[in-house]
Amino acid sequence: MQSACCNCLAELSCDYTNGQIIIERNGIYILAMLLFPENEESLRLEKYNHLQRNVFKTLRFLFSLNKKNDQYQFKRLFPTQIFELFVGIGNFQRETHVYNDIMNAWNSINIDELTRIKNERLQSINPKQDPTRFIRDYGVYECLGSGAFGSVYRVAQRGSTTMYALKE
Repeated sequence: MQSACCNCLAELSCDYTNGQIIIERNGIYILAMLLFPENEESLRLEKYNHLQRNVFKTLRFLFSLNKKNDQYQFKRLFPTQIFELFVGIGNFQRETHVYNDIMNAWNSINIDELTRIKNERLQSINPKQDPTRFIRDYGVYECLGSGAFGSVYRVAQRGSTTMYALKE
């Protein structure tokens, strides 16, 4: 059922408006959650591997929308070698066998590292997380950097999931 839903979302995301709605409704985070196995045994199941290929396909279709402010989420989620494979697939590749290399590379990451990615990287792209504090009407999610002239934070306006950078 989850694989079929991923296929439907991939086809819907071929239309720019539909893809943007999927992204705005926390689709990248929800889909990425499906990449993380519940245990090591599930990695060996073909059914789970098929789901992973479909998740990568759907995420790649969403990435192809080519909005720079959405692509940072993929860069934050995937380790460098996985991101290189992800980008190298190309736009709108419908055949699931194309996603075998990225699935195999993802599954070769040990379970402890996957847990760390899930707890750190995945949570950093979750727009539904609670802000740590507020600056005026903007919720602060993380400090992107600081220097002599202040700090830059990743923020979202109250009631919105669109992320911005704010200098304080």
